[in-house]
Amino acid sequence: MTPQDPNIDPLLEQAMAEIRDESIDPALIEAAAARVQARLSQHTTLHNCEDFQALMPAYRAGQLSPARALLLEDHTHECVACYKALKAAPVPAGPTITRRRPPIILYRWAMAAALVGAAGLAFWASRPGYSGPEAVVEAADGLIYRVSDSGTAPLVRGAEVPAGIAVRTARDSRAVLRLRDGSRVEMRERSGFSASEQGQDLTVALDHGAIIVRAAKRHSGHLYVATRDCRVAVTGTVFSVNSGIKGSRVTVIEGTVLVAQDRHQQVLHAGDQVATSPAMGATPVKAEISWSHDSAAYIAMLNAVTALNAKLDSDHFPALRFSSNLLTLVPAQTVVYASIPNLSQALTEVQQVFVPKINQNPTLAQWWQQNKLDQVIADMSAMSGYLGNEMVVAAPLSAGGRPGQPVILAELTKSGFESFAQSEAAKLSTGANAQHLRIVTDPSAIGTIPQGQCVLLILPNLVALSPDAATLQQVAAGAPTQFATTEFGQQIVGSYSSGVGLLFAADVQAMAPAGHGHAPNVQYLMVQQTGNAGATETRAALIFNGQRTGVASWLAAPASLGALDFISPQATLAWAAAVKQPAAIIDEIMTMQQSNPAFQQHLAEVQALLGVDIRNDLAAALGGEVAMAQDGPVLPLPSWKVAIEVYDQVKLQATIEKLVAAAKTVQIQQTTANGRTYYALAGQNTPQFPLVHYVYTDGYLLASSSQALLDTAIQNRAGGYTLPRSSTFMGLIPHDQYTNFSAMVYYNVGSSLAPLLEQFNQQQFAQELAANLKPTLIAAYGENDRITFATSGSLFTTIGNMSLLHLFEKPGTQLH
Repeated sequence: MTPQDPNIDPLLEQAMAEIRDESIDPALIEAAAARVQARLSQHTTLHNCEDFQALMPAYRAGQLSPARALLLEDHTHECVACYKALKAAPVPAGPTITRRRPPIILYRWAMAAALVGAAGLAFWASRPGYSGPEAVVEAADGLIYRVSDSGTAPLVRGAEVPAGIAVRTARDSRAVLRLRDGSRVEMRERSGFSASEQGQDLTVALDHGAIIVRAAKRHSGHLYVATRDCRVAVTGTVFSVNSGIKGSRVTVIEGTVLVAQDRHQQVLHAGDQVATSPAMGATPVKAEISWSHDSAAYIAMLNAVTALNAKLDSDHFPALRFSSNLLTLVPAQTVVYASIPNLSQALTEVQQVFVPKINQNPTLAQWWQQNKLDQVIADMSAMSGYLGNEMVVAAPLSAGGRPGQPVILAELTKSGFESFAQSEAAKLSTGANAQHLRIVTDPSAIGTIPQGQCVLLILPNLVALSPDAATLQQVAAGAPTQFATTEFGQQIVGSYSSGVGLLFAADVQAMAPAGHGHAPNVQYLMVQQTGNAGATETRAALIFNGQRTGVASWLAAPASLGALDFISPQATLAWAAAVKQPAAIIDEIMTMQQSNPAFQQHLAEVQALLGVDIRNDLAAALGGEVAMAQDGPVLPLPSWKVAIEVYDQVKLQATIEKLVAAAKTVQIQQTTANGRTYYALAGQNTPQFPLVHYVYTDGYLLASSSQALLDTAIQNRAGGYTLPRSSTFMGLIPHDQYTNFSAMVYYNVGSSLAPLLEQFNQQQFAQELAANLKPTLIAAYGENDRITFATSGSLFTTIGNMSLLHLFEKPGTQLH
């Protein structure tokens, strides 16, 4: 086995050897399992190996819930001891329980399994590989050759490459290889990879260089790209991987990928980028893939996704709904409720306006057709034409205290839906999917269908989809349920009264035992999108059962947030908050930890070492406002600012000096200018390069990366050139009854996008993306029994813009 083998590396081989040699005392395992079983019976969560090993007998018997089974499988992929314990666990006598899941549930768990499967290197038994070619050279520009133990040999178009054989490109050469599953790998010059298959999974082992992968759609298994320090898992998307001496960088062009590094994993979407080492700086997508023949089309893909989001946010979003005929039909014990508008008009606009623009670019049109997006939109538009103005998804409380089998309801406004549904079902009724969906028009036939099979019930004025026969029979009866009169139902009725576009509601308290979780008195989660015709707003509220307590109570009531006045309109990213008095927060923490002797002892030791009383010397000197921002040029160094409200400047400065003296590696420098005293913190060995500059002004401690920025902030504040007074900020403020915010987050990539990309000669790229990126403001309001979040715009814009922020971080900073 060579280090270039993509299926197993020397570290894994060493780990397998340790498994063979290691022996574990069965008595220790049995004792540990007993202790963990006792903890699990008290509703504890999974923290360590003992917790997982206690689940193994139930897992081997097939009696473990799907969620716990996924967690256990993921853990055993990373933990050698638990992997061995699972293999040794006996299989209890008795029949194995097999759970049937409807297609909706199967799809959800299939997606979860795809993510868990990419969590790390798995330990699995070797299986014979496919004996035919693993890849075929589809195009070659320059010298491309294969490398094996017997030497090297040039490759030409049409050449076959067996599994495990490395393919390399020479200087000024590029190539495209088609893998056995239909995926295509485009190679940059001086790049090398090999491909091999293990079961239903295909792995591309990138030894060095850069590739762009257009992964084929798969019905089973995954495509992996493995480098020396990470692994990427996909099931059909377009992305690039660049691997070199410093590390690896993954950039997603279309779709979604999962990147696993060590025991950490990140989900990336179109436009996202991640590097495995801080030494690898951020690179604009256009620069990262500029070597590709299809780079223009890939950039067009990114812009197409952003433009589609903007299209869904446009004036053609469905009108608001102020009531619902479906609300009275959902089960009385509903704990999750979602209302989705009929998007037929928006989908029609996409087909009429957006698709013709895509077809103007041949490569982009090919991508659109390969993913059958035109057909997907057409099918969705056709289905929406039969339905009323909303679709409701409701899930009642199950016996286990979790959301049970959902029911989907929609009104029928046009005849012919039965024929349409039969036609669509026929397209899916092949192989394993043949029995997944039953279409019935006679309610009496529901009782004859096996429990768990998904049923589409079509009535003259209503359509309902669910795997729960009892729920469908209740819907067919037509009698109103009591849900709308429950406390949870009344919350939803109140949301409709103000007009909703999208609505999601969850009875959090009903789904969690009392006292369980980090916020035990959270009762409801309500998310709704309101407004239309260019004035869309999204609101989310955490509603508590009574007064806010614990960490949730630390957010203060809306206040003026004067610290924001030190932030200029040029800020790229800014956040601010008003909190309870810091001394009161420390008191609450001490109360929470009063039964924890270890915490008390550790705190006393830290305070003795620092010579500071955290509550009386530090917290008591501070006020309840704080603001932070990236405000100014990004290059060559970020221009950051922090403004903190101060009640006792003398006490705070004395505390800072004590902390600096205790640190011993830092020194305080003090200068006087313009009638102010400036302070700077620098290393003892590098006093000429201060890391932090700060000054006290008008009841605030203002800190920044340079003294010049401090002076600029003070002057801007005096002249009224502040973020809260800017027209851009004012135009983003949500429309509601509040005068102030409790907290806010603001970001505007465009303010620093152009100068940043000018460093890479990417002016045109900046203009293309800036046209689709808008400033965003998210506000939070703390009330007695709730915390409300609000933003102007829809979820599509907010989420899309936040994901694209990753493209424009400072070079030299790892993206997360």
